[in-house]
Amino acid sequence: MKVYRKVKQTKFVKEGLKGLLTIHDHGGIAVSIDHKAIFNGFSYEETDSYFYIDKPSINDKTIIMDRLFS
Repeated sequence: MKVYRKVKQTKFVKEGLKGLLTIHDHGGIAVSIDHKAIFNGFSYEETDSYFYIDKPSINDKTIIMDRLFS
C-alpha cells in the first residue's frame, strides 16, 4: 500500500490495482474505476474516470477503509 499526501487530500494505491482511492479533507471519498469494488453497496456519483461519495457516514468510512486494507 502506497500513501501520498497532497494538498487537501490523501491518496492510497492498493497493490495489484491500477488507480487509487482519494480521501478529501472536506470528507468526500473518490475511487478510480479499478477500485470500484470498494464502493459495493454504497450509493455514489459516477464520472468517466472515478466514483465519488460526497459525505459518507463514519460507519461507511470504516467499511471502505476495511475493504481498502484487507
